[in-house]
Amino acid sequence: MVLLLVACGGGGSAPVRVDVRTDYVPVAEFAELEVSLDDGDSIMIHDASFDEDYLMGVRVASLEAVFRGSHTVRARMRAADGRRLAQRVVAIEVDGPQTVTLVFTRDCAGIECPGDGDVAGATECLGGLCVTPECTPENPRACGATQCTADSDCPGASVGCTRPLCSDGTCFVGTDSAACASSEYCNPEVGCVARPTGADDMGTGAVDMGTPGDGGADVDAGMADGGPIDMGLPEECGQPCDTGDLCEQGIYSCATGAPVCVRDRLLDAGTPCRPSAGSCDVAETCDGASPACPLDQFAPTGLACADGFCDGLGTCASGCTPGATCSTGNLCATGTISCDTGAPVCVRSGNAPNGTMCAATDNGAWGSCGGFGGTCGETGSRSRTVTIYACQSGACTASSSPQSEPCSRSTDGTSCGAVTYGDFGACGGFSDTCDTTGTRSRPSSTPTCSGGTCTSVAGTDTGSCSRSTEGNSCGGVTYGTFGACTYESGMCDETGSRTRTSSTPTCQSGTCTDVAGTDTDSCTRDTDGLDCGSQERLCLERFCTAGVCEDTFCPTGFQCCRFDGCFPDGVSCP
Repeated sequence: MVLLLVACGGGGSAPVRVDVRTDYVPVAEFAELEVSLDDGDSIMIHDASFDEDYLMGVRVASLEAVFRGSHTVRARMRAADGRRLAQRVVAIEVDGPQTVTLVFTRDCAGIECPGDGDVAGATECLGGLCVTPECTPENPRACGATQCTADSDCPGASVGCTRPLCSDGTCFVGTDSAACASSEYCNPEVGCVARPTGADDMGTGAVDMGTPGDGGADVDAGMADGGPIDMGLPEECGQPCDTGDLCEQGIYSCATGAPVCVRDRLLDAGTPCRPSAGSCDVAETCDGASPACPLDQFAPTGLACADGFCDGLGTCASGCTPGATCSTGNLCATGTISCDTGAPVCVRSGNAPNGTMCAATDNGAWGSCGGFGGTCGETGSRSRTVTIYACQSGACTASSSPQSEPCSRSTDGTSCGAVTYGDFGACGGFSDTCDTTGTRSRPSSTPTCSGGTCTSVAGTDTGSCSRSTEGNSCGGVTYGTFGACTYESGMCDETGSRTRTSSTPTCQSGTCTDVAGTDTDSCTRDTDGLDCGSQERLCLERFCTAGVCEDTFCPTGFQCCRFDGCFPDGVSCP
């Protein structure tokens, strides 16, 4: 669902659709997106969902009736614990219905814009580079040189389940879902890991969060249905930390699995960072552009104080002492006090020694943790640029050098090689005699990182299989009652047959079906002595003998009376 926000009305207005593209993982890395127009009080919240393809683009808001003219659209990406992961601001010119796409790329993490050498207006980051707010996929000419033209132009995969992806001139970290199990997702930093608890319960779409009390400041954006999702990460993740610089706020980032203190934001200009130590000392405040608190400065020479005048070096001195050391206000110059006018005046007397610090050291933001020893390596390093300001022949000169420190990540559970399989066992698990679909399993060996080492984890891979049961018996045959015995060869036939109905349970198309049939059985009778034909002559009879009709003359002990048939011997013929 996409929230419809009515920005303003009138005939000179048009709708603006807001899409987001990102290679951050929905739900697992970011839980929601906040969208607002012209820094207005009305904020839309789009809930992240595993089912949406954010790499290709997802519609997160529809701004209805936006006045024609210049506007800005702001989107903030937040993790489930409420911390802000990224922010994009785009500038658009509304002269009709249009769609604007805000792109968040993970290689912008830790990038501060504008950077050295960037134009002042390059306040946004895209593909690790600082660009102006006008830069969008719909306005590519405002983006300058493209980052890529093909996937091969992008950095190679850092873990086994990722792939480089070039789209609209920008490099994304694509993921290969087939490389992970169904219960896992691909974390581009560490590989295949278990889906976070509660991920299946996350909704899609957006809800109107109303007007926040601070007009859109960073607030706790925890889930309303019982708190943030359990991400399985250390509890420090997302909590404030001390980077060592007084004018920046740090936050523990767990992008690599282990908490690392990184810059979250610079403190606003005017934020106190060093209090005054006395009447001849001044308090220092952050300038809003550097993470370092300015060098300790003192009240100017000659400023009145309780005992007399400040000497420019933080001390309140009584009277005016000609030739005393003082500060001209230029840290690369030395000075002495002149009393020619009555009040102390610091006059430059020479250059400060070469190497004298003349401005606060500027520590750049730490880069990402890298240089790991293979897929399972957990110890790497990160670097930053450190700029120091020192006097050289009376001038404050800047010099920069790289600084590195060790860092770590957690790779436990990350895939570190291709899964190998043994042979499948027999197909089984059928629901009944006629079922044709079953399962079979085989042993698997999954190379998985554990404690910084690639270890083979034994498992079982289960798949579907099938068999043919067509025509198989699936039950006992039932019969009807036999009919009468029939004889086909004649009245002397002693062997015949009889039939009865049958019902045979038989598998057909995976189902047990009763098949009707006929069962035939043999039967017998005794026909010996049966009269089987008419007399042809008076002394000739036909009787069944052993199943055959045979001619029989007068039997033994009888005589043939020609016209009257057989009579016993000794009896006179009629």
